[in-house]
Amino acid sequence: MRIGTFVLAAQFPGQGPGEALHRAVRSTEAAEESGLDSVWLAEHHFVPYGVCPSATTLAALLLGRTRRIRVGTAVSVLPNHHPVALAEQAALLHLTSGGRFSLGVGRGGPWVDLEVFGGGLDAYENGFPEALDLVLDWLREPRVAGRGERFGFREVAVVPRADELLDGPA
Repeated sequence: MRIGTFVLAAQFPGQGPGEALHRAVRSTEAAEESGLDSVWLAEHHFVPYGVCPSATTLAALLLGRTRRIRVGTAVSVLPNHHPVALAEQAALLHLTSGGRFSLGVGRGGPWVDLEVFGGGLDAYENGFPEALDLVLDWLREPRVAGRGERFGFREVAVVPRADELLDGPA
């Protein structure tokens, strides 16, 4: 069995967002030192209980600060991101970490996110399947075209490819 922990960059009363993020880094380092297998990071916007607006960016930092532990997103809010951009970031983190990154995606929840990022209720209710299919295609195929209602584009090469781990230490 593998055991991991959820790391929330929570801002407590009297603390700034910087302290919350530093605590998340320290928690991840402690999780690795104690032998846990993984840490999972949340993405939140506009709320003090989670001051990490980009789980993939924090994951990049944590993957660079650790050597063994897996780091995943729980979750990257797919309606707030272009699926190709998120898949590119995931592939890059997977490759540069020696395969220690895991991408978790979800629909999210706070309606203000959907308003601010322009996805709206329709993207939440109807766009998630198309966006998820595009992420999966991007991480599995050498070339991808957007043929959906929301994401239409000509076939392009997938660079970097998630299945081509880099040589040498991560």
